[in-house]
Formats: sequence, C-alpha cells, structure tokens
Amino acid sequence: MYRTLDVLEDLGIVQHAHGASGQEEYHILPSADHGHLHCGGCGVTWEIDSADASALTLLLAERRGFRVDLSHLSVAGLCRGCAGA
Repeated sequence: MYRTLDVLEDLGIVQHAHGASGQEEYHILPSADHGHLHCGGCGVTWEIDSADASALTLLLAERRGFRVDLSHLSVAGLCRGCAGA
C-alpha cells in the first residue's frame, strides 16, 4: 500500500504530511499548501493556510533564513475549549 502511495505522490495526486504523533498522513493534493493544528485534549485537527501561518513563516525566514514547507507544518497544542477546561 505504501509503495502505491509513494507512486501517487510522485505523480502529484496525493501529498504526505505528519500528524501530531509523527505518523504520516496522506491527502489528495490540495489546491494550496496547508499545515495542521492538532489538539492534544480532544483530538480535533484543523487545517491552516499560508495566511494563518504567515507570522510564523515570516519570523523564521527573517531570523533564521528558513523557508517553511507549509505542507509539513504540524503544530500540537490545546484548542480554546481544552485550554480553558
């Protein structure tokens, strides 16, 4: 199965990312790169686009000369509901 996913990724049909646990996840190739937020409390995951991640990606570019690959950005933490509980 994973060889098939690798071939599909090489063909530009799917893209892999990493979840909060580090496990690889595959997505049908999105129209734009996006990262993920993962709540360690309730387990919900949200997609974040380049506008959502712009402050972080700009900061890393300016201070470290580092270009973020948004498709591999995964941020683990607590959502508003879990953080308030």
